[in-house]
Amino acid sequence: MDLKPIPLPPRPSEAGLDFSEYIRDVHAEVKRRLSLNTEAYAASANVRRKDRQFHSGDMVLVRLKPERFPSGSFSKLHARRAGPFRILKKLGNNAYVIDLPSEFGISPVFNIEDITAFKSDEDVSSQTSITEEMPVCLPKVSTTTTPQEDIASIMDHQFVSTRRGGYYKFLVH
Repeated sequence: MDLKPIPLPPRPSEAGLDFSEYIRDVHAEVKRRLSLNTEAYAASANVRRKDRQFHSGDMVLVRLKPERFPSGSFSKLHARRAGPFRILKKLGNNAYVIDLPSEFGISPVFNIEDITAFKSDEDVSSQTSITEEMPVCLPKVSTTTTPQEDIASIMDHQFVSTRRGGYYKFLVH
């Protein structure tokens, strides 16, 4: 048995053309509405956002977070902000190196979310005079990592098993 292909009609049906044009119009309308909704959503989300840029030498306040300090050294009574401090360098779009005092004991690199512009009524000429006027309650950070007592010798040791794995106990002299 020979199979011959059936010839296609010279023109597609009018109903098929109308349907494909209708679907094309629906897709265009959906795309237009999606872009309008996306723009409206972006505009409402960006209402509170500020494009903050700082330059070297600007005076800023920094937000102190407990994660920046060793565990146990930061309590809820410590200051949440400190400053004003001078910006030394810009590291990118959202990171800055701040001139922090050495007693802070934390990294001087801050994200832009943790920096606020310092606004003063009087002319700010030197950082030292400002920080002397505004004392900041800082967490006590130990700078020494050596033990307080000298250990002459380890006389005995014991491993204590717990549910979380265990720990060693030492008898020292």
